[in-house]
Amino acid sequence: REGKARSIVASFPNVKALGSAMATTRLMGHLDVCKDVCDSFGTDIIVIVHTLGDGVSPGFEVKRLRDAPEGDGWDDWDDDDDWTGSEMMAKYKDILNDSEPTEDEKQFARLVAVPKDDKEVLMKTRDWVNVIISDMGICPFSQSADKAGLPVGGVHYPVSRVTSCEECYEVYWREVNYLISSKEKEVSTTLLIV
Repeated sequence: REGKARSIVASFPNVKALGSAMATTRLMGHLDVCKDVCDSFGTDIIVIVHTLGDGVSPGFEVKRLRDAPEGDGWDDWDDDDDWTGSEMMAKYKDILNDSEPTEDEKQFARLVAVPKDDKEVLMKTRDWVNVIISDMGICPFSQSADKAGLPVGGVHYPVSRVTSCEECYEVYWREVNYLISSKEKEVSTTLLIV
């Protein structure tokens, strides 16, 4: 919708677990906790549940109450030519040529390469969660790569190599179902690796 308040409605008819009032309540309870650590969720953006009947997955209306404030750092100038103009290209011609990569570039390529083995992906992700998310305190609900959430429980790390948005949504909702059907103290959160 146009104007200050805009919304979209999402429904997931194939996610049978959301047809349960308890599951929807738990999901909304989780989103309520998220409001405490998010800048705009709960203030500028809200979620409204539209029930469609017993046993039927509800619709979720995600509503933006107001636009981002002026001066939020967004650069709306149409200045792409600043980066592709002949003057800029000439200035950086020495680094834009097809020369052999430097040692730093090779090391960076190794760091960002996605491993072919899922076990290695899982190991690197768990290491990252321990160092960045837990040890640095990025997420107040994470104690380690193995324990996080409210209440504190286990962390599930599914690895998926899907290639389309539709497949990604399917894998995501499979994880939502998994969380809903799991005991909170056994599995409290999931980190879907796609």
